[in-house]
Amino acid sequence: MTYNYKHFGFKPYSEESTGRFLLERLEGPKIGIVAPDFEATTLDKKTIRLSDFRGKIVVLEAGSSTCPATIGTTSDMQKLVRKYPDIVFILLYVREAHPGERTSEHRSFEEKFACARRFKEEEHDNRLILVDELEGTIHKTYGLFPNFVYVIDPDGYVAFRRPWNVPERLDKVLTAMIEKKTMRFPEAYELSKLRNVGFRAIRRAGWRAVWDLVLNFPRGLYILYKLGRLSRMAGTVQKDNKKLYQCEECSFHYEDREWAKKCEAWCREHKSCNIEITAHAEENKKKE
Repeated sequence: MTYNYKHFGFKPYSEESTGRFLLERLEGPKIGIVAPDFEATTLDKKTIRLSDFRGKIVVLEAGSSTCPATIGTTSDMQKLVRKYPDIVFILLYVREAHPGERTSEHRSFEEKFACARRFKEEEHDNRLILVDELEGTIHKTYGLFPNFVYVIDPDGYVAFRRPWNVPERLDKVLTAMIEKKTMRFPEAYELSKLRNVGFRAIRRAGWRAVWDLVLNFPRGLYILYKLGRLSRMAGTVQKDNKKLYQCEECSFHYEDREWAKKCEAWCREHKSCNIEITAHAEENKKKE
């Protein structure tokens, strides 16, 4: 599979013989495990390791100049950087999500580095920007979603992850982590609100990228629908020989059915989680 594809599509994530979408190709480190360490290059051409920030909360987001989800949330992310000065915000520059004739696929690390520098200048991004290797070593390790976001706690564990960054939700997560340092959060496949999608990313790429997006739009919607259904599967699950009840709205798991019902009712009414309720969730119980 070619990492730096010339045309956007779903072939890199699909089974060659059947064309079936393979979610496992997008898997990254799960919540509750130690975040894999890595080395990456800053725009000052210095080498930095993720472990250099041990002791601090780290927000790691993937992105590129031609990723609408990234461009659409850049402004909101700058607000979070200002709101949480003690948190390390990293933008990992990965492959171009929608390459075109204006901004093509990366053919060398120098091209990729130049794109990352242009991204910072054009978006006025004040995060720490790290450039992944040409073949996307870090991107592959953390899952190949074009705009994933991870929150790594001061001990180096993955506390939160989403396939796409939603700053409004991320804001709540960071506040909860500061107030409740042992919090863990379930994951869900969701995109930012449509108003936040950065269409200038596609214009920056060129008309070829627009055409590729149009061709793949129907299947893309179907895959997003399936991913959304997957993340909100209702009912009970078995874990460590325990029967757990799941909130249909946020996907937290509870040993007590009543807490699951309370969580679901709150989430539906307020469109957010209640920290006092989710403190009873399995994801937030302290490890032995």
